[in-house]
Amino acid sequence: MTLPQFYDSLGISSAALLNNASLGLNVADEARKLGYEALLVPSATGSGTNLVIYQDLLLPGWELKEVEREKGIVLAEPSDTGQ
Repeated sequence: MTLPQFYDSLGISSAALLNNASLGLNVADEARKLGYEALLVPSATGSGTNLVIYQDLLLPGWELKEVEREKGIVLAEPSDTGQ
């Protein structure tokens, strides 16, 4: 949801999505229904991006691991966790 072609495919502008919370939720719900594991979305403030992860849709073998509180979490295969 951060690429211009995404908005073009829906026939809306990024500003329309940022200014309409229910539209953003509808898009996110449809992405979830289509089986997307995660979405990279613009922040509501417009100053950055957020990673939305549907934990129950992660493919087998993937897990969430917090690296640093300030940097959030990353996806890592179990073999990459150092455990």
